[in-house]
Amino acid sequence: MTTEDPKPVGGDEERTSTPLDHPLFLPVLFAACAVWFGYDGYLNDSPEMREHQAFNRHGFHLLVFLTAHWGYRGLCETAHRRENPWVLPAILAGMAAWIGFDGWWSQDAFNLENAPFFRAIFPWLAFASGWYALGAVRRNAGSRPRFSFAIVMAAPALGFAYRGLVTEAGEPEAIMWLGGAAIAAVFSIWSFVSGLRHPR
Repeated sequence: MTTEDPKPVGGDEERTSTPLDHPLFLPVLFAACAVWFGYDGYLNDSPEMREHQAFNRHGFHLLVFLTAHWGYRGLCETAHRRENPWVLPAILAGMAAWIGFDGWWSQDAFNLENAPFFRAIFPWLAFASGWYALGAVRRNAGSRPRFSFAIVMAAPALGFAYRGLVTEAGEPEAIMWLGGAAIAAVFSIWSFVSGLRHPR
């Protein structure tokens, strides 16, 4: 007669992991969506897609940022190494340069039409990159003031909301400004609540 050892109970029991738990799941998802949005925003010439060009191009900008940021974090988690505090400000500075080029120097018809929007976003990206660079100078990403991301996102949310409410360019542009304000506000509120629930 054989006896089997009882299965461990509680914390010793390994959890069943799924692909959703992998640190690179979100970055790969963001990258796939970025390719989709980028194709429809820049390469697809069909009249139907032209009607949604603004949505696709602005979505592409956001997805490129999310892919770069979460991709780096996922790689660090996979390799079990600490994140370099200079990476996020570098990504934000790159995004600021990209948006600045589209707002001031690009000759693309869409960018010329949306130059005021890009020029309004540029200062906030520059501010965010400088804010996080300050934390990197202090050699500790956790040494930034509390609720820093909430503050960084609340500033453009207020600015975009103001532009959306007072703009005289017509309803489509007002909706674009208010949509950007809503997205930034959601990120700001989420970050603020997260900071309250998980204090340092």
